[in-house]
Amino acid sequence: MSVEDYAEQLEYDLAWRREEVAFFENVGSDLTDDEVKLYRRAVILMLYAHFEGFVKFALELYITMLNSRQHTCGEVNYALAAATLSDLFHDLRHPDKKCADFPDILQDEPKLRIFGREQAFLSGVDVFESRTVSIPDGVVDMESNLKPIVLKKNLFRLGLDYAAFDDVMGDINKILGYRNKIAHGKYKAGIQEQEYFGYKKSAFEVMESVRNQISSSLDTESYRRTG
Repeated sequence: MSVEDYAEQLEYDLAWRREEVAFFENVGSDLTDDEVKLYRRAVILMLYAHFEGFVKFALELYITMLNSRQHTCGEVNYALAAATLSDLFHDLRHPDKKCADFPDILQDEPKLRIFGREQAFLSGVDVFESRTVSIPDGVVDMESNLKPIVLKKNLFRLGLDYAAFDDVMGDINKILGYRNKIAHGKYKAGIQEQEYFGYKKSAFEVMESVRNQISSSLDTESYRRTG
């Protein structure tokens, strides 16, 4: 898949989400003022689903693109290398379980096994860095709610600039806040027009920011290791 194909898929995914939101807004335009306020509660829940769904789709597609480029761990930034070797690091932290990468290292000495694995890891760094980048499923995790810290965690794990989203973290909290309050029975009288369109603006600005950053990363190959 080329960068152009990737960008086209992202644009298509964002476009159909916009179109669906616009469709329901048009349906709601025939309602009375009181009815449309209640109607917006449902549309806001759908907007949150689109917000979370798009971010997840974009990051998973980014991983697919990176995996298809067949880089080695030594060629990419440390975040992507670490994501590829996540199983290895798991085994370093859990020495009670057997691991193909650390066969029979002090298996009969539980208190020493972790030190043996750490030494084996360091002695095999060159081998591990020669592995082909293959970021596994599960690295992207929305954790039920796409909170600001969850978005940052996912961007950080993929070597993206999570600090670039600091200016919109308030908007993300606003998006999540509306969603949770509605789900918990708040806003029973409905949502005012100004509130709704502010929410919508925030949601799509964050989606566009995610799209732009990862598209730029693939286009410029800024994910490659420097120095």
